Amino acid sequence: MFGPEGLIVLFGVVIVFLLYLVFINYRTINGLLDDVDKLSGQMRMTSDDIEALVRSVDGQRKKTLWTEEREKAD
Repeated sequence: MFGPEGLIVLFGVVIVFLLYLVFINYRTINGLLDDVDKLSGQMRMTSDDIEALVRSVDGQRKKTLWTEEREKAD
């Protein structure tokens, strides 16, 4: 059906198409990696906020316990 020249052209077109698919996948993966970096940054901020909240609650609890003990002593 195709001569040797036709097969070479067909294989060339297939190779160019496959390179295009690789390029599209590369861009998609880079976009997803950027999204993961953004999400991990948000998670880091959230964990810092949680740690600050825990410290605040512990401080408030200690104040409350100290006040209750002081009232019982009076």
